[in-house]
Amino acid sequence: WSRRYLSLFQLCWDSMSDTYRTRSQVTVLITTSPIPSHPSTALIDTCLRGLDVNGFRCCDKIILCDGFSCGANHFKRGRIDSVAAVAYRSFVERLSQRADSVVVGPESSTKLADGDPRPPFATDLQPAPCQAVCEQSQDSSQRGRLSVVDLVEHHGFALSLQRGVNLARTEFVFVCQHDWILTRAVPVDQLMQAMTVPVRYIMLPAPALSGYVDIAKTKYSIDVTSGRHTNSGVSLLPLLMWYDKPHLCRRSDYLQRIFVHRFAVGEFVEDVLGRDRQLPALRQAQDWLSEHERYGTYMLEAPEAMVYHLSGRKVRAAEEELWMHLPSTPSNCVALQLVSAARAASATLAGTVVAVPGLQAPPSTDVPGERRFGGRCYACGEKGHSFRFCPSRAGEIPGKQQVLL
Repeated sequence: WSRRYLSLFQLCWDSMSDTYRTRSQVTVLITTSPIPSHPSTALIDTCLRGLDVNGFRCCDKIILCDGFSCGANHFKRGRIDSVAAVAYRSFVERLSQRADSVVVGPESSTKLADGDPRPPFATDLQPAPCQAVCEQSQDSSQRGRLSVVDLVEHHGFALSLQRGVNLARTEFVFVCQHDWILTRAVPVDQLMQAMTVPVRYIMLPAPALSGYVDIAKTKYSIDVTSGRHTNSGVSLLPLLMWYDKPHLCRRSDYLQRIFVHRFAVGEFVEDVLGRDRQLPALRQAQDWLSEHERYGTYMLEAPEAMVYHLSGRKVRAAEEELWMHLPSTPSNCVALQLVSAARAASATLAGTVVAVPGLQAPPSTDVPGERRFGGRCYACGEKGHSFRFCPSRAGEIPGKQQVLL
């Protein structure tokens, strides 16, 4: 009996230690901006619920509410009309009422002078002083603190994220946009332990990159499996470019290697440093693997996708919703069943349907017989369909599994 109690005590102690370690070392940064479903908080509520259920419940979270400019609606550029502006301000107010702390107003970000020769991914800078917005709660078993940062003015993704990185005080930050949903348990502690040289960034697997190994080999003639990195029980594949998809990164790397670049309002890290700089550099390098060590971007290898994307600019708020909780699925998703007449917004990705409470899909604009994909398939080389829907892979695509969040 004494051995049994000792084993049980050790198990509980290990669990509490992992929880405390995760809480004290990771801050979740969530970026949000005006979308048509506001003032509804349904989308970001689902994002938060997915984070809580899948490994980040104990972590402090900072929601970065970007500002906007006035004009005809162009949500991607942060420009909205007066009706959307009122709805968005109401949305921010709702979030602020639920938050443990609120920060209002832009910050004069520290930027490099024009003409500074230091490139992105530099390693010679020290972290800039920053203001703490989240304090650790005494009870590590409870949900982490929620802070809302109202940026007021339009910044765009990169500059909004920079504000959040400056406010966080933990060693790691987990970055997630408001319309990305975690649907699988994330081994946060193992990922932190795996974050050793050359690993600087770990992205969670997304459905759009389900054929990543084949795409890299077919499109870029690069065998990414040759750079597979295994550590702390997780397997990582080198990514050929930085993505803004949900990822874990050291805060110091963001400060010293990413935000030494002068981002313009409205820019994305993925576009400026990933697509335009890292990817071309790797493709031109004689030894792509040695060049990749400068960037240290990796993706977690997993049998299934762990995140799903619902376009916030497309979904609409449901007029009515009545949801009933069901037992959690084996994948640790929050299982909910729609029992009202309102249609749920959904994403059909890699054979899975993800439904979000309180939102509905936009009216279909598909024209029968119209070609929806104008590119060329990486698998067969034919135009008219993407790699994911290539007829040659029909046997690889599983039947649809419905996940209701």
